[in-house]
Amino acid sequence: MRIKNYVYMFIFVLVVGSAGLFANAFQERVYIDTASYDAERRVAVFIDSEMPINAFLIEVAYDQERAIFVSSNDSGSMADIWQTLPPKDEGGLITLAGGMTESFVGTNAKLIELTFLAFDDGSADIRLQRAVLYSADGKGTEIIPSLETTGSFYEQGADDTDDTDVLPPQFFATGVVKNPADGVFLIPFQVRDDAAGIREVTVRFRRFLRWEDPVSASNPITVPPGVWSAKLAALDNAGNSAIQLYILWQVVFKKVIFIVGIVVLFGIVGRFVFTHFFRYHVARK
Repeated sequence: MRIKNYVYMFIFVLVVGSAGLFANAFQERVYIDTASYDAERRVAVFIDSEMPINAFLIEVAYDQERAIFVSSNDSGSMADIWQTLPPKDEGGLITLAGGMTESFVGTNAKLIELTFLAFDDGSADIRLQRAVLYSADGKGTEIIPSLETTGSFYEQGADDTDDTDVLPPQFFATGVVKNPADGVFLIPFQVRDDAAGIREVTVRFRRFLRWEDPVSASNPITVPPGVWSAKLAALDNAGNSAIQLYILWQVVFKKVIFIVGIVVLFGIVGRFVFTHFFRYHVARK
């Protein structure tokens, strides 16, 4: 009888322990994997999540004395919305911020590939500084994943980049929205290039007939006062480009009404002056 109890206890411990092992094997994790191609150092960022997520904020730090950040590539990315591309680089800290239109659950999902240029043949330190995943629970609950670095910069061989892509980036249907809090117009945008990846997205604003110089686009785009049109340009890593034009019709209508009002006012004033001037001269004759 005592032996049977020991057997039952052993089976119970084995089952519970195995369940804990499998539960710990698949949790929220952000990790990076690195490789080198001659002087270029490439760093890929990956995400594991057993909870549905739809947004992220990740910071990647690197040694500015040994490398510089060159470009990014989001081809094959799990994310389809980015705050900025290329991601912001502030003093050796690269910020990756964006989300997914469909929630994600899974493992080994590639987020982005970062390219650096190393100053020497030695290792250049790179690490995950911070990461926050946001749950797709309708509340944006923060999830703090574990951080792992699976390698460091090392020599591996020749560049294997495929530059044969001839298709331009693709903009998906978006529009101009008005922030009800302050009345400012916003342009959320979504652009993808699964073959070569997006290199950068810029925006130009138009006031009256003049286009302003292009600036880096931050998603969503805040439209400055007086602007009635915006032009987004997306460039992929193979040199292909695409342009999306937005017209703020509410601003256009206001400008048209204003111009028409000015014309009508000048017409009324002109007619009044002309009529009185004509009557004055007729009366004198």
